[in-house]
Amino acid sequence: MSFQIVAITNRALCAQPLEVRVAALCDAGVDRVIVREKDLTEREFGALLDRIEALLMPDQRRRITVNTFVDLAAAKGFPSIQMSYDEFERHPDFAREFQEVGVSVHGVNEAEHVERQGADFCIAGHIFTTQCKPSVEPRGLDFLRRITSNAAIPVYAIGGIDTHNIASVRDAGADGACLMSTLMACDNVAETVSYTHLTLPTKA
Repeated sequence: MSFQIVAITNRALCAQPLEVRVAALCDAGVDRVIVREKDLTEREFGALLDRIEALLMPDQRRRITVNTFVDLAAAKGFPSIQMSYDEFERHPDFAREFQEVGVSVHGVNEAEHVERQGADFCIAGHIFTTQCKPSVEPRGLDFLRRITSNAAIPVYAIGGIDTHNIASVRDAGADGACLMSTLMACDNVAETVSYTHLTLPTKA
């Protein structure tokens, strides 16, 4: 599997309607978009998913991963979900009910546990300082190396990742990187996604 570019949504950072940004990201070649708007009600989030789907080409639907609103994902037929470690602990059966389940982890033990429970990928962080968690110390690249060295499932790094440090995340063994601000706030989605890929030259 090639190194994956994963977009995390945050409509507060986006100058255009979120559904337009998500469609543009898919058109630009982002590998996955995790739709994560936790402040919305279930009804509002469902409407957002409908607006997103209306703008996607049929083959782009597979790029969408639904965060938190698992019942909506099931009802609307989205096969990929992402959830917190605690949520997965409460509902390990989701690993059987969805085609793909991703879980956020914060340590090697958690990564190994969700793997045993059937998770398909994990999101490890936060790696670098991020405005999302300004008062929490980042865990750093050594933490990421420990996760990637012990996990057999794909590991996506998250937290403060941008075009300047994404190569170091790849070199630490991550299978992909999650970007929020870089992809939500940029003026030109296609150029930003293309530039992000260019910062990741093929390993020798």
